[in-house]
Amino acid sequence: MGDSQLSTPETASYELALANRKLVTVVMGMTLLMGLVACLAYLAGRSVTGIRAEQASPAVLPPPVIVERAAAPPSQAPAPVAVEPSAPMAAPRAAPVALPAPAPIGPRLYLQVAAGEVADFQPLRSQLEKAGLPLEVVLLEDKHRLLVGPVRDQAQKQEFETRLTAAGHPFFARRL
Repeated sequence: MGDSQLSTPETASYELALANRKLVTVVMGMTLLMGLVACLAYLAGRSVTGIRAEQASPAVLPPPVIVERAAAPPSQAPAPVAVEPSAPMAAPRAAPVALPAPAPIGPRLYLQVAAGEVADFQPLRSQLEKAGLPLEVVLLEDKHRLLVGPVRDQAQKQEFETRLTAAGHPFFARRL
């Protein structure tokens, strides 16, 4: 008769084990290959300069709500501007109106000296008003803030810092 071999239980289990090992190897290889393709696709989607220059963007805060603005001392009030006509006109002109200085574009610099409830820093506020510092009370992030400013330039900032330090009041710069 022929050379056909009948499989014994031992050879059948050995062949099954070899088939399982090959199947596991193929599945693991495919998984690793898919992971590699996914990583390369992710990296290809990002630019090289974007990876190097990636920085956290600053948090966007809602604009502050100005609760109260202390009156500026008379020495800091803007002087009215007088306009003289260059040639006589037939119709009478209205009195010139002094326009307020335009508000600076972008965030303004302040020095924050207190935060909390308005009643808590009322003594400090009256003391700073007597010293002639321009004050604003602003509601920001659910707290009232007592701010000195806005600061126009570096010289004024230095002056405010010197006066606050001499009076023993801690402060820090804040942009709004």
